[in-house]
Amino acid sequence: MKTEQSLQLTHRLALVENRRVYEQTERVDAWWHGRGVVSATVPPRFGIDDTMTAEAAYLVPEETARRRDAEARAWTWHGDAVPHVPTYIGPGSLAIFLGSRPETVDGSVWFHEANGWSGDPADLRFEESNPWWRRTEALIEAMRDRATDGAYRIACPDLVENWDILASLTGATDLLMKMIDEPEWVHAALAAVDTVYYEVFQRIYELIADEDGSMVYGPFLLWGPGRTAKIQCDGSAMFSPSMFEEFVLPGLTRQTEWLDYSMYHLDGTQCIPHLDFVLSMPALNAVEWTPQAGKPGGTDSTWYPMYRRILEAGKSLQVLVDDPSAVPELLDAIGTDGVYLLGIDVDAAELADIVQKVRK
Repeated sequence: MKTEQSLQLTHRLALVENRRVYEQTERVDAWWHGRGVVSATVPPRFGIDDTMTAEAAYLVPEETARRRDAEARAWTWHGDAVPHVPTYIGPGSLAIFLGSRPETVDGSVWFHEANGWSGDPADLRFEESNPWWRRTEALIEAMRDRATDGAYRIACPDLVENWDILASLTGATDLLMKMIDEPEWVHAALAAVDTVYYEVFQRIYELIADEDGSMVYGPFLLWGPGRTAKIQCDGSAMFSPSMFEEFVLPGLTRQTEWLDYSMYHLDGTQCIPHLDFVLSMPALNAVEWTPQAGKPGGTDSTWYPMYRRILEAGKSLQVLVDDPSAVPELLDAIGTDGVYLLGIDVDAAELADIVQKVRK
């Protein structure tokens, strides 16, 4: 049983932490609106536990909650990252609520096709009895029980949406062929996936949102004062801008209008041809760029023109920092408004160096 003195100390520490988070969220809120520079670094164990598969983490929610609680409290949250714990099984968790089966292979999570699905878009609907939903809900509830002191937030799973989820359910090759041979079916199936996305997101939001309505979306360390998410279409690397405009853009546009804050994850050079359509979404707030393997890192000058293009379109920008020493040159080239510097594999000393350079 805690003593009165220890309870008072816990309360004081929570007040200090909450004040720090308030200052961070003020800066992040400004970033969403194109003002200032923010920075953060990804915790080394952010995401899936390295001693158990993603599936196992969901099968033992109490144990997983205990471990992630300990990790969140032990980790020093540098920069403007709001302390939080992840709750997702892998990128594209929405698929498991629609019949997909997850599997961990060499540390990566893959979602297998929904073999029990009839293929009728009308059968793509959310079922509260879905075992993976029940496990997700149990994990979030277990984390809520441990986070009552406000030491960290509980992050929304990396649900993903639209074409990428449908591809998990059908197989990417089959879906690509259906875009040519059965476009009406694709439109109907995408609409069904979107409907499930909104229902699942709202349920999770009501479980994790703070009293002021703010929330954390775990991937890419996003906090927002309302419904906040990273959106994407990684599969668009395999088809043309005209197909992106027909099949993907309408759903993503509605999604950005429904969310309060959204950031598009632009993944790989093959997706750059769709950037004009991405930037055309009026309600989209920000764009993040991930160069694929074998390409220069996020701070390389190769990407300066694209960064300026994004900022000039009125969107904020998230840059994956691979080389902290390149940050001054980067900011000299693209400016210091609406830029989020996210350190990947950057340690505390390197992040402190980034912050110091930003301040100068």
